[in-house]
Amino acid sequence: MPDQTQIALMRHFKFTEDDLVYNRRGEIGPNQQQQLKRADRISTIMLGLLGLFLLAVLGTSVSAWAAGQGEAIYLCSGVVSAVLLALGAWATLREQTTVPRLETVSGPLTADHSQQRINRRTMHQYSLVVGEKTFPADRKLYDLLQHGGFFTVYYEVHSRLILGIEPGGPTANLPAQRPLINPNRDLVLQAAHGLTEQERRAAADQLRRRPEAVRSLVTLIAERPANTRLLAVVEALHPTAPDSLLAYLETDDPDLQRAAARCLTYLAEQQGTEGLARIAQNGVTQRVRDWAAAERAKLAR
Repeated sequence: MPDQTQIALMRHFKFTEDDLVYNRRGEIGPNQQQQLKRADRISTIMLGLLGLFLLAVLGTSVSAWAAGQGEAIYLCSGVVSAVLLALGAWATLREQTTVPRLETVSGPLTADHSQQRINRRTMHQYSLVVGEKTFPADRKLYDLLQHGGFFTVYYEVHSRLILGIEPGGPTANLPAQRPLINPNRDLVLQAAHGLTEQERRAAADQLRRRPEAVRSLVTLIAERPANTRLLAVVEALHPTAPDSLLAYLETDDPDLQRAAARCLTYLAEQQGTEGLARIAQNGVTQRVRDWAAAERAKLAR
């Protein structure tokens, strides 16, 4: 059963537990699809009203200019209105033909609030920051989530509209019989951004037993190069991790190459000359032993 906070979030964003089941599979739920259609209709209506207003301005400007009553301002008004009409039509067409696509972001959630004075009035702005994504919010949502936590947000990539949200990683609430979507990615995020030391250590302990988790870490670092906390997770990986990281240096993807190189550099710096000496002697493969010896020689200079 969802707790009171989750129930409040479901009411606020109008999604159901069934929608979350779809979201965890990377799909948009039926109820959420209806929400997107309603949002499209509202957007089309608003653009239509704006278009009618701009048509009226355009007609008035062209009539006044043609009658010789206008100054240059009438012509400028007409040109601006025509441009805005064209942009509105393009935006409407693009919105109608774009296929909705679900994206997921997991990480520590921060509810931000800023304010500024404009014409003696105080304007408040609220937002939610999850991982490296920022979403607009309102006062009610800010009050609900101001204490933060580790959350997963499911959103439509084009509109950035939040369709669903739940505490924990994207696999945290899956039924036991359902296969996990990407548990290694979730564990890497927990190890890097868990709210408590105990949570981070528990995730790190599981990563040490998962040699295949190296791929998730390298992919995340390639996606989020500014996130330095992810680098620290490399020390929690399986002992075979250096060999896997060295293999990534030979891939055709430059982003993965750079991410793997950063992991190896960080690992060498953390191990120091003594740690590298042990790896050079006892590394799992000759490639790892050669790498450790070379890095140790660099540090010893």
